[in-house]
Amino acid sequence: MKENNQLKLKLGGLPVPFVLFGYALIITGLLASIEFWYIQILLIIVGLFLVTARDRMIIDYSSKSLYKYSTYLFMKKGETFDISEVDYISMVRVNVSQRMYHQSISTTLDNVMLTTNLIFPNNKRMKLFRKKFEECKQLTEEISNGLGIKVLDVSTGKKNWIEPQTNKV
Repeated sequence: MKENNQLKLKLGGLPVPFVLFGYALIITGLLASIEFWYIQILLIIVGLFLVTARDRMIIDYSSKSLYKYSTYLFMKKGETFDISEVDYISMVRVNVSQRMYHQSISTTLDNVMLTTNLIFPNNKRMKLFRKKFEECKQLTEEISNGLGIKVLDVSTGKKNWIEPQTNKV
């Protein structure tokens, strides 16, 4: 979501098993005996903590800063990074596979994703996000145009430099 010269990204939350465990803790806390009220409160708070955990990122184009934060129980915790000295943005192809088993049958699901990194002087890297191919290309182009930084696209196996288009922002 883009507003006021900023790009706000939702990076995701905890894996599904942890979220389901959080819901199980909330239900268990609600059904626990009233004699153990302190255990009820503890279970509900821990469950809400797991269910509401989210990772977010805000890129401010005007001040060239990046704010990565996590929210838990509607509280924010994170840090701000100065990205004014970024040399370029890189997009790298990542093949993600997942093996699933059902009784004696197994299957492998393959997915092509891209990882976007900010590259600083001395080859220091900061991972921004990993998303599906088209979504990642679109977001990376938007960040490149907003910051005025070129992109190194190696998603096809060849180096391809993409210059920012400042008139799109």
